[in-house]
Amino acid sequence: MCAVFVERNLQFEFDNAWTVEKYDDTREYRSIEQQTEAKGVDFIALAPSGHNRVILFLVEAKDFRGYRIGNTERVRNGELVLEVAQKVRDTVAGVIGAQRNSENQARWSLFTRSMRRGRDEIRVVLWLEQDNEVAQTSPLHQRFRGDRGRGELGVLTQQLKKRSKWLTGRVMAVDRARGMEGVTVSNVAPSHA
Repeated sequence: MCAVFVERNLQFEFDNAWTVEKYDDTREYRSIEQQTEAKGVDFIALAPSGHNRVILFLVEAKDFRGYRIGNTERVRNGELVLEVAQKVRDTVAGVIGAQRNSENQARWSLFTRSMRRGRDEIRVVLWLEQDNEVAQTSPLHQRFRGDRGRGELGVLTQQLKKRSKWLTGRVMAVDRARGMEGVTVSNVAPSHA
């Protein structure tokens, strides 16, 4: 059975090969956040990689559709990348603490085991949805259009890789057009609470 989570106006469906926690909704995260003001990524997930190995994914989802003006400067000046890198750092610390102190230590040990085992891979993922026309006309896209065709997501990947190299060099910025295997993302109607 697949795992389905809603984050902002996006529904993430992870197929049954994945083990997923919506980290920033967990009791353990809320406890850490109250005590230390730490931040956390949206999802922490494991996917099989073959040869008795797994890949640990730390996924931060951002939906900037309809908010271009408010987020252009955050993307341009590196604030978004710094925010994601800090959330990754805080999540790693939080998951280790949860594994040591949670009532659900067995669940958290699945994730910490992958952090410790050298043969398992760790990947940092920025899932960034933007308005289609913005993705093609944004300042970063225009500036780096000729840079090996990477476009804005490629530039964000490189920036995030520099901020995450203490943990891993496996970093990617994706959207629905360039998603991840075993993950389906769709729109959900905005909630008007």
